[in-house]
Amino acid sequence: MSKFRLALVRQKYRPDGGAERFVSRALEALDSSNLELNVITREWQGPVKPEWNIRICNPRKWGRISRERGFADAARRLWQAENFDLVQSHERIPGCDLYRAGDGVHRRWLEQRSRILPGWKSRLLFADRYHRYVMRAEREMYHDPHLRGVICNAEMIKQEIIADFGLPAEKIRVIYNAIDNQRFLPPTEEVFVALRDQWNLPRQATCLIYVGSRL
Repeated sequence: MSKFRLALVRQKYRPDGGAERFVSRALEALDSSNLELNVITREWQGPVKPEWNIRICNPRKWGRISRERGFADAARRLWQAENFDLVQSHERIPGCDLYRAGDGVHRRWLEQRSRILPGWKSRLLFADRYHRYVMRAEREMYHDPHLRGVICNAEMIKQEIIADFGLPAEKIRVIYNAIDNQRFLPPTEEVFVALRDQWNLPRQATCLIYVGSRL
């Protein structure tokens, strides 16, 4: 009996990235006894198990648009030539079977970003060739007949995809990001007091912590 051939697509793998952790944990969790596990990427940083097939797909790039378009075209040619049973992409590439919308809807992200910009900068944002390319690729991907399903990490993103692209709700699944409850626990009283003292914070003050890759 032949193995089911799965391909995961991520343009660049960094061990500290959110989508990258999703990929590595998925690879760890999947039973390779009945699966052929493939990763299509420009670059892989991190450990590799013998049963993982890392397929480097690194065409030349001269800027952001050529970087995205070049990888998308090369990755699609590779998976079409290999005829994988399922292609799950973390990039906006028309023709994939399953897409994880970890970055949400690009136009909605631009709208949020434009709220804090002056009017002229906001207009330039939407006129930018790179952002227009990403929005076009995203639209083509959602309308491509090969797309079987979409994974979101929030209900809000699911509703935005339905509203913006008309995708049927039954094609979208919300899978929340997992939390390691052995590593991330509520602090003990001693740790709580020590942290407050370290940052000179009143014991009963409300604190908001921003966690992200950029400001």
